[in-house]
Amino acid sequence: MRRSGPEGCWAWVGVRLAPITPGAGSPGLYTDLGEPSRRADARTAETAWVAAWRRSDERPCFDLRYLSDPGSGSVSCALLGRVFAPDDATVTRAAAVLRERLARPPAHVAARPFADAAEVQRWLAPVEPHPDGLAEIRKRLTHSWGSRPGIPGAAPGRRICFAVSAFAGGDSSWEAVWLALARQRYPTLISLFVEPYPVADILHYALSALAREYTALATEIPGTLYRAAVPADAFAVEAQPLYAEALRRYTDHAYRVRVSVASAGPLDPAFGELVAATISPPVRDGAFGGGGAVSRRPPPAELGPAWANITALRRGWLDATYRQEAPPGSLDEPERILCDLADVAETAAVFRFPYEIAGRPWLFDLPERPVSRPAPGRSVVFLCHAEADRAVAANLHAHLRSDGVDGLWLAAEDLGGGREREATIRQAIERSRAVVVCLSRAVYERGAVNRHIAWALEVAMEQPPDTVFMIPARIEDCDIPHRLRTWQPVDLFTHDGYARLVHALGNTQR
Repeated sequence: MRRSGPEGCWAWVGVRLAPITPGAGSPGLYTDLGEPSRRADARTAETAWVAAWRRSDERPCFDLRYLSDPGSGSVSCALLGRVFAPDDATVTRAAAVLRERLARPPAHVAARPFADAAEVQRWLAPVEPHPDGLAEIRKRLTHSWGSRPGIPGAAPGRRICFAVSAFAGGDSSWEAVWLALARQRYPTLISLFVEPYPVADILHYALSALAREYTALATEIPGTLYRAAVPADAFAVEAQPLYAEALRRYTDHAYRVRVSVASAGPLDPAFGELVAATISPPVRDGAFGGGGAVSRRPPPAELGPAWANITALRRGWLDATYRQEAPPGSLDEPERILCDLADVAETAAVFRFPYEIAGRPWLFDLPERPVSRPAPGRSVVFLCHAEADRAVAANLHAHLRSDGVDGLWLAAEDLGGGREREATIRQAIERSRAVVVCLSRAVYERGAVNRHIAWALEVAMEQPPDTVFMIPARIEDCDIPHRLRTWQPVDLFTHDGYARLVHALGNTQR
């Protein structure tokens, strides 16, 4: 598909993508590996694919898209690309080269070029977004009014300080995102836009200047005979390492990224938060809210430009959305660039190709196979808890058993002597018809419970839409981990919380 304008010509191309699953009759790589090794090799191949675009002569941009179909509960995937050239003949040649490159994804992914321009157009605008159906996933931008005035000839001052947290979730699994996408009530699109971006000398100089400025702001100025000591700016102390890291990360070639979500109906905020937490989960007790990515709803005035970014494969700046409550006009151009600048590792955290596990029900839509398969029968209700909540879980187990809930499995009760603990727990999770995750502040500590939750999320992918499987059960007033916010919780510390849990488990009987 091509368009011309006074500046030149643009062309858009695309390919359909689908995962190659070992044992599914497709000749993919890694078929002789165990699942952990296969997944690790696939991630390495995806990172290498992203890195290969750093020095592209065509200066293209591309967009990996996931689209849900509520009718079938499946997800489709496509990879779009856009090139620009001064004339029609040149852009036609560049588009052909780009389409050929896009059709060579990592070896665990199959690609089929689009048949015609109409298919490209359908994927450029696959939904009609609802006014409450758009979200932008961004690096976290934090600001603070400067706490120390400038001292001529001695120390710089700054009216407003900023901190841009890097994306930091390169190894996070996307299975929970794809599962939640498949279960959206309305057709929903995830757009993962990437544009290779050369870091010019002027930008590198600006980043160096920012790093020096924040180093100075983060340093206490000793007192003199005529002046009291000037304390370091507390915000700058935490922001300075981010600027030093940015100076190290962004040299020579980098990328500009945009992550957008568009739904034909009102978008559940929890879904945008899930995408953000998967790309870059917050670090508990870390600076600037843990530094995790954020989900932002564009205001009415920016709905049109936000949708135009998606339909034209652009990354136009949405000021009210992207500056995240910073005062209007306070961000300089280098700071704005930092808000979507990414190195290879950050870009690989954003740009995740479709992936399926052998033996699991199909999630991705392929023309040559049924959309879904029934999951095998399951009978276990698995009680998942942190070690610190062992007594609470035992009490819950006793009450549920006395109320006639069948199939309960609790490690303290059901893990037989001499059994290999983690392997037996995983088997129990895989045989579960429901997993009750007892939530308290303890789940944020390091421990086996986080591994057990991850296993349960993998099994959750096998469940048909509208199935009650994951049940977050808060045993105290605490935050719900981002990866569990897709599911409605029950609060066991409220007067009706236990009754709601029993009712939910009744809906899991098969």
